[in-house]
Amino acid sequence: MDYLLPAEMAYLVLSGGIILTVVAWIKHRLFRWFLVGMTVIVVSLLLAMTIPLLAGFANADVPAEGFWFIVTLVFLALYGLSGVFVGVLGFTLFRRS
Repeated sequence: MDYLLPAEMAYLVLSGGIILTVVAWIKHRLFRWFLVGMTVIVVSLLLAMTIPLLAGFANADVPAEGFWFIVTLVFLALYGLSGVFVGVLGFTLFRRS
C-alpha cells in the first residue's frame, strides 16, 4: 500500500500555492490566509514524510500499522485538506478583480 501517494503531487501543490500566495501579496487580498494554508501544507508534508522514516515503516522494516501510521495518515489528510483550502482561496482571489 502506497500511503504517501497523495504527497507525490507535492511539487504541483507547492508551486501553485507559492504562485497564488505571491499574487495575493501583490493584490493585498487574503495574503494571511494563503500564508497560513501554505505553512500547514509544508509542515504537514514534512511530518508525513519524516514520521515513517523515524518509525521504521518507510522501508518496510516495520509493518505500517499502529499509532505512528495513524498519525502519518492524519498529517496526510491535513495536507490534502489544506491543499483544497488554498485552491478554494485561489478561486476567491480571482472572483472579483
